Amino acid sequence: MHQKAALFRDNEKGQQILSTTDPLTMKRLGRKVNGFDAKVWSGQCVNIVKRGFTAKFKQNPHLERALKETFPKILAKASPSDRLWGIGLGLQDKPQIRKTWRGKNRLGYLLTDVRNKIMSENGMFNQ
Repeated sequence: MHQKAALFRDNEKGQQILSTTDPLTMKRLGRKVNGFDAKVWSGQCVNIVKRGFTAKFKQNPHLERALKETFPKILAKASPSDRLWGIGLGLQDKPQIRKTWRGKNRLGYLLTDVRNKIMSENGMFNQ
């Protein structure tokens, strides 16, 4: 969310986002970014999130190891209300059956890509 605020040059909202540790507060503040343009955000958000995931998992060995342990699975965000970043299904909906997904699973595919890239860079498999 901080990068969303930075993209639209809303420094005040960016500082508020950095000053909290609560993800729901960050998300709420991210929805209030001044100057937000959905078209601009749509063109940038995937790369921003991918860079964030890469940094997060590369700088924390525990998280990196946990991510690698998910291989070879396709990761998914099980959220019945999120059809863009998630699969549009909850855990109770048997989300492991990919053909039943109602959403694009943008978040899950990004995590899967980041995991595979990290593993490839570490020589764990050849692509």
